[in-house]
Amino acid sequence: SKRRDSSNGDNGMATGGEVRRCLHCAAEKTPQWRTGPMGPKTLCNACGVRYKSGRLVPEYRPAASPTFVSTKHSNSHRKVMELRRQKDFQRQQQQQHFIHHHHHHHHQHQHQSMLIGV
Repeated sequence: SKRRDSSNGDNGMATGGEVRRCLHCAAEKTPQWRTGPMGPKTLCNACGVRYKSGRLVPEYRPAASPTFVSTKHSNSHRKVMELRRQKDFQRQQQQQHFIHHHHHHHHQHQHQSMLIGV
């Protein structure tokens, strides 16, 4: 709409006229741009505060973020830890399966080479 364009003066606009986006959550509007792993003014306010306290994890998204997916993301640290625990659990199961499988193969090979060596 026209009205939004005219009111969108310096709100979220970086120098050169391109839209500044939070590198973590892709938000374009924030009261303040903050420093992140990629340098100053690369994170929105919410993610920047998180980053500074060392809790900026991939699962964290402010609810206002355009990339927010409720099954994958949360803006509450407690929920993030929950999502993370579920993911870790799935990953552990996969790893255990893989390690077991890999170990089994390795054992067979050793056994064969021992036979050949005799």
